[in-house]
Amino acid sequence: MAELLERDLALFQDRARGMSKMALADKYGIHRNTVPAILERVRAEIVPDEDRTETFNQSLDIIESMLATFVPPALDQDKGAARIVDRFLGRRNEMLGLDSPGKLELYQAQDQIRHEPIDVRAELAALLTRIRNGADHEHN
Repeated sequence: MAELLERDLALFQDRARGMSKMALADKYGIHRNTVPAILERVRAEIVPDEDRTETFNQSLDIIESMLATFVPPALDQDKGAARIVDRFLGRRNEMLGLDSPGKLELYQAQDQIRHEPIDVRAELAALLTRIRNGADHEHN
């Protein structure tokens, strides 16, 4: 059990150093879908839930501050600044769950799909009425 905890902590530290989830799965010989569960488990142990939101917001603030610094030179064709901006944008998008096209589509779909509430009883009553009226017309 201690070995598993050590592995999970090492995996978390490698992720904090910037290693991709796919690379973590390869390095630790686990399925790629297991990596997020391990990261979440370690995160929950290290940072209590009430502190997570504050830490998340602080991290986003830092990224936004760094972007404000590096975007102007990146737009002026500074290749080093452009690489830094790319990294910060990737990290921010990952934090916000926008790094996956599927996640982005689901997020966008939340605002686009509006279902009207249906009164099931009224619909069934109307259907029964139509059926009965149709049956009455057939007998006449």
